[in-house]
Amino acid sequence: MSIGSATWARIRLEKQGYRSRKHLSRYASSWFLSPDVLAINKARKLVVIRENSDQKSSLYYKLTPKGLSELKKLGKSFRYHTRGEKITKKDKKIRCDALISRFKKYSFDNLTIERYELECKGWIPARTFRSYPPDFLIQTGLVEYKKFHKIEKNMTYYRLTKKGEAILQAIRIKEELIDFRNKIKELKNEHRTLLKKASATNTDDVTNWTLLCRETESGDYWNKSYVKLPQNLIDNLIKFRENFKLPRNA
Repeated sequence: MSIGSATWARIRLEKQGYRSRKHLSRYASSWFLSPDVLAINKARKLVVIRENSDQKSSLYYKLTPKGLSELKKLGKSFRYHTRGEKITKKDKKIRCDALISRFKKYSFDNLTIERYELECKGWIPARTFRSYPPDFLIQTGLVEYKKFHKIEKNMTYYRLTKKGEAILQAIRIKEELIDFRNKIKELKNEHRTLLKKASATNTDDVTNWTLLCRETESGDYWNKSYVKLPQNLIDNLIKFRENFKLPRNA
């Protein structure tokens, strides 16, 4: 199968320089696992934090250029240990270097990373398909295939050609336009219904008498006062109603 969405999201973050809490836990008890120290490093813009957007959300950390520079300067004075633990300057330097190198390594094996890079280029493994693409798609130049023996032995990968992408995009755009027209039609029908209701008069309309006047600025909620509409506005409203006609088929 192709790489799952959760794995894809995690690899994408790692490609951007982020590393997971689990990946760093052995080397980062001070900088990333201690809430107080982490908050300070974030405020000093030494660290950037993101979530992996997976259902099982977890935090990912990235060293800023300033943060990497700060770590390298610390060296033997790098505070990476639990309180009360005795640790030599040499060990501090070793752990500091180990943390820096941890950001240079992915938490995934090389095969998974190579598959991710292939899929970023549009290649999808054959086992992902319920049925393989028909031969005529390949013959007409809409789909191409290739085997990557270093990635997966005897596994065929498929992807759309530029021509195939263009045609697929055109189909999607046309479908969206049809859907858009249908929605416009629905909105027009709904609007006509509202116009019909608005153009009809019934006994309940008397409850909307407040529309026939204006509320004055003074007066509280329970004791409101109203003034009549200006004559010119009344004349314009009558003229509008006399000239108004419902759309056809309304």
